[in-house]
Amino acid sequence: MRMVPDSSAAGVHVAFATPKRIGPAVVRNRVRRQVRALMQAQAATLPRGWYLIGIEAPPVDNSWGQLSGLLAAALPRAVQRAKDQTPTSSPTSEVLM
Repeated sequence: MRMVPDSSAAGVHVAFATPKRIGPAVVRNRVRRQVRALMQAQAATLPRGWYLIGIEAPPVDNSWGQLSGLLAAALPRAVQRAKDQTPTSSPTSEVLM
C-alpha cells in the first residue's frame, strides 16, 4: 500500500492494482469491492490523500475479517511512511495480500 498525503484533496481517493495473476475478473472485482467497502468505512478517520492498494494474491478464504485485518495493519504503516518520506528517499511499498 502506498499513500500520498494531499490536504487539498476532497477526502480519501483509492486506486487498486490487481494483476491478472491473482485470478479471473470475478475474483479481482470481488476483492476490489470488499477493500473499497472497508476503506469507505474508515475514510473519516484517514488523512486526506491518495491511496494505492496493490493486491498481490487473492485472500485465502475471502473473508471480511481477513481483509479487514490486513488493511488495518497496512494503513498505519502506509500513512507513517508517507509522513517520514523525504523527496530524496526512494519509495517503498508493502504487500497487502
